[in-house]
Amino acid sequence: MCALALAHKKPSHERDSASFWSALSLFLCSSLRYAILFSSNTYSSILRYTHSLSEGGGTVLAQLKDIALAERLFLKRYPFKKFAPRPDDPSAAAVTPLRTALKDCRVALVTTAGLSLPDQPPFDLTNKNGDPSFREIPAAISPSLLEMNQRSWSFDHTGILRDRNLALPLDRLREMRQRGEIGAIAPHHYSFMGSIVSPSKLIKETAPEVARRLKADAVDVVLLTPV
Repeated sequence: MCALALAHKKPSHERDSASFWSALSLFLCSSLRYAILFSSNTYSSILRYTHSLSEGGGTVLAQLKDIALAERLFLKRYPFKKFAPRPDDPSAAAVTPLRTALKDCRVALVTTAGLSLPDQPPFDLTNKNGDPSFREIPAAISPSLLEMNQRSWSFDHTGILRDRNLALPLDRLREMRQRGEIGAIAPHHYSFMGSIVSPSKLIKETAPEVARRLKADAVDVVLLTPV
């Protein structure tokens, strides 16, 4: 889980706010992409770590050779550089300090678990490039009503299917609100499917639209829950 602070209340912070929304747009499309980049860039370190675990009797992590052939080929051929944040883009390294105490903040949730309400169209699992759309989730609903449509099997779905709060912790936010740990719960929360192999539309259209909606709801903090 990752928390992002939003600067939107004071005119002097308009530049920070613009940078934040650009950064959020990048982050929303990056859970799979960054996970793969991390795995690729640190693979030699992982090998050394698993070797030391093996010698010490610990549990050995999965290695690249343990992954299915199709997934290994995907990792080798995927154009990471095409979609990676550019060094000359200020939004790629944008950081918005939290200027309001958390107990006074309005908090929203954004997940990539592919959750949707029964009366909403499910995410398209047949799209090989990944479904870049999103679903707006009202704050008043029970998480148990949410359905999960997720094309990625790179993680265990069991926990989320048993308790949707693992991916969209609305009940936990309500408890925090009751304890006075946050100021308010945003009226709307958002779900993406993740595992988007071709994220151009996500970067240019759907993620910025969610950013605009969060800003319109005067959200101070967004909890991002990539799966």
